[in-house]
Amino acid sequence: MRVAVVGCAHGELDVLYRAVQEAETVAGPVDLVLCPGDFQAVRNASDLACMACPDRFRVMNSFWRYYNGDKRAPYPTVFVGGNHEAPNHLQELKYGGLVAPNMYYLGDAGVINVRGLRIAGVSGVYVEHHYNIPRKEAPPYPRNEVKSVYHARSEDIRRLSRLSRGSVDIMLSHDWPRDIAFSGDTNDLLRKKPFLRKEVERSDLGHPGTKELLSKMQPRYWFAAHMHVKFAAEVRHDSGSSTRFLALDKILPKRDFLQILEIPVEDDPSRVMFEPKTVAAENDDHLFELDLEWLSILHSEAKANESLIDPVSNEDIDELKSRVSETDFQTVCRSVSDFERNSAIHNPSGKGRSSRPTSLKYPKWTREIAGMLDVKLPGESIKSVDEIDKTDGAPETNGDPEECCEDENRRKVVEVGESANKRQKITI
Repeated sequence: MRVAVVGCAHGELDVLYRAVQEAETVAGPVDLVLCPGDFQAVRNASDLACMACPDRFRVMNSFWRYYNGDKRAPYPTVFVGGNHEAPNHLQELKYGGLVAPNMYYLGDAGVINVRGLRIAGVSGVYVEHHYNIPRKEAPPYPRNEVKSVYHARSEDIRRLSRLSRGSVDIMLSHDWPRDIAFSGDTNDLLRKKPFLRKEVERSDLGHPGTKELLSKMQPRYWFAAHMHVKFAAEVRHDSGSSTRFLALDKILPKRDFLQILEIPVEDDPSRVMFEPKTVAAENDDHLFELDLEWLSILHSEAKANESLIDPVSNEDIDELKSRVSETDFQTVCRSVSDFERNSAIHNPSGKGRSSRPTSLKYPKWTREIAGMLDVKLPGESIKSVDEIDKTDGAPETNGDPEECCEDENRRKVVEVGESANKRQKITI
């Protein structure tokens, strides 16, 4: 399969897809787009008000046009969350789901199958003092939660560690795995990003949990972002297998933010929840298939009401299969591609409310998946489509003035042609 991997998108989806289309003229047709965080699925001004960044970075960009139906993603797109997101939006899709037609978010952590590729992911960035604390953040996000809502949690790493070793083709994370800098050209990395030297020398750069996960999971590929630099590495495992790692820059002119890769597909029908469906080629939404082992991991933990570390058993998997087939949940699993708008449409004229929401509004998809898994959703507030505000204006500039990790001022990107055309079918 021909896969386009991008760096931090920061909501510049028009630029992203235009760059992929230009790269196709050299590399050939692209089947899938992957983004390892800072996707910035901002639907409206209320979402923008929830972002933890200085006012100068509060820009709607173009995702909202895909959310309201003005545009449609030309490629199936899969992403995880970073530290520049609309947290209220992503929290409403705790177990993953569509943020817009043909755009799939993997949730806090998740696994899906796309055209035979098994893709896993974990959202957030590592901060030590929040890592082992259960999530409690919720709108309207008081000052002590406005950043911690983006922080990765050990429970997600533990659950992903229960997956069968070597069964994942692609892993997505925003943070880099700890010490991955030593598995590639470290000198070149430090030449491009000299301010990272102390972290690299102290072995502090990256996420210690995903370093552990890399060793246990041993995926074929691992893609990350966050540091706004292109960096490739290869990690060799004791089992004899290896993982190819790639991080990319953010979307800016002349930057290495896009790479096209040819990834062989290893067909394994046991990975998907159901037999593949016959779907019209143009209906790409139906390419996102729920993963049986991952859902069994979540269900077994909910049933035990405790944290588990062992792989799921065949009995656990058979129990979930039976639960699905004997109830209406089979319809839920088949409706993974049914997108339902759950929030206001952005009004670019600037008329409308711009305050932070006061509660989460879980879409029908999230509520039904939670029901299937026997898990309780925190702080639920349900709104029907008729109750959703029809418009939402541009935000006032009264955001939190905390520092942003951007290393330069954001600006509109228009020069993508030359940069995109240089990214051919390069193997890492």
